Amino acid sequence: MRRAYFVEWTKNQSADLVILTELVSFKEKDLVTLGKVCGYPHTALLKEEGYPVGVLSRQPVKTISKQVDGFWHGMMHVQTQGIDVIATHLSPFEWSYRLDEATKIVDYIHKQNLKDYLVAGDLNAHSPLDADEIMTHDSLLVNMQRWDASQKNTGI
Repeated sequence: MRRAYFVEWTKNQSADLVILTELVSFKEKDLVTLGKVCGYPHTALLKEEGYPVGVLSRQPVKTISKQVDGFWHGMMHVQTQGIDVIATHLSPFEWSYRLDEATKIVDYIHKQNLKDYLVAGDLNAHSPLDADEIMTHDSLLVNMQRWDASQKNTGI
């Protein structure tokens, strides 16, 4: 049922490019099939285990780089539609680990001398514009703090 809703939603959006995260249990062939059903004949998948990111595009996709080492989930650099796309899914745990991942992405962009680029995916961060809303929901704030505290033993 969710897949049918997703297919309908993507068709209604008429986007040229879709970045997907948390493609749990997706294999390359699964993303290719999903892309075709949604009207995106060109795809790229970071990896086939964990929480992969993927790209659906109406135009050809050239994979430039896939990086998993040093990232909680990974980062993929592709070129499509005349732009460089950095698709990523940052750590859901400590902010300092996310900051390190974000710094690696910025360093990569500078090293590659990218000019027209898009960074997209699940950055697992809250906007400062969300701060007032988060602070008014005590249970949300407590849960977020508890989650971070429970991850202290992950070696981050």
